Amino acid sequence: MSEPLDPPPPPAVARRLPDDEGDDRPRRRPPLVRRKPEGVLPRGLVRKTSFTVIALSMLGAAVICILAIWDYAQKDVAWKAVSTLGVIGLFMLAFTVLNELFAPNEPAGRD
Repeated sequence: MSEPLDPPPPPAVARRLPDDEGDDRPRRRPPLVRRKPEGVLPRGLVRKTSFTVIALSMLGAAVICILAIWDYAQKDVAWKAVSTLGVIGLFMLAFTVLNELFAPNEPAGRD
């Protein structure tokens, strides 16, 4: 008769490596690093670009509004600058949200 075989240990159980002759400490596999899913474009790049565009738009609108207050520009120009800032801000916000919504799904289960 043959000897009954022991079932293999589960993957998370520590195993001794052959070169660890005198070391009785168990070894564990390093944990798997799970990356956050990226959007269609890298999230960091989209967020930095959105911030830069919105900040520059606000700066430009502020300068035009100050010029309009001191009558160096027409009052109508100030309102157009502020409304343009609103359109650009909403567009960049929508683009950032859509980029993050279309991120690939995380795999089900635990690793």
